[in-house]
Amino acid sequence: MMDIFSEVMGRDKSATYIWKNNFHEKGPGETEESHKESSQHVTQLVLSNKSICIMQKWGGKREVMYTAFRALGRSVDYVQVCDSDTMPDPASSEEMVEGLEEDPKVGGVGGDVQVHVASLFT
Repeated sequence: MMDIFSEVMGRDKSATYIWKNNFHEKGPGETEESHKESSQHVTQLVLSNKSICIMQKWGGKREVMYTAFRALGRSVDYVQVCDSDTMPDPASSEEMVEGLEEDPKVGGVGGDVQVHVASLFT
C-alpha cells in the first residue's frame, strides 16, 4: 500500500511512515518516552506534508480517523471525512461549512446520503 501511495503521489512530494503503534497504544517493547516521541513524529509529519501515508497498528477506521484528528490538532479549521466510494456533490463542502459557521454551538455537520445502485453507473 505504501509503495502504491508513493508511486501515485510522487516519492519526492509525499511522506510515509510505519508506526508500530497508534496514539492509544504503545508498540511491543515501547516505553512511555519512545511512544511520546513517535506520536510527536507522526504529528510533525502530518503538519509538514501535503500527502502522507501512515501504516499504523490496526485499530479500524475509527483509529485512523483519530490519528488524523489528533495529529492535525488545531492546525486546521475543518476536517471533512468520507468513504472511498463516496461521490460528494461539488457544492457539498461549502454548504456544510456554512452550517458550521452559522452557529458557534454547532460542532459537526453531515451531508445528505443517497444510495445509488452500482449497475446504473456501468
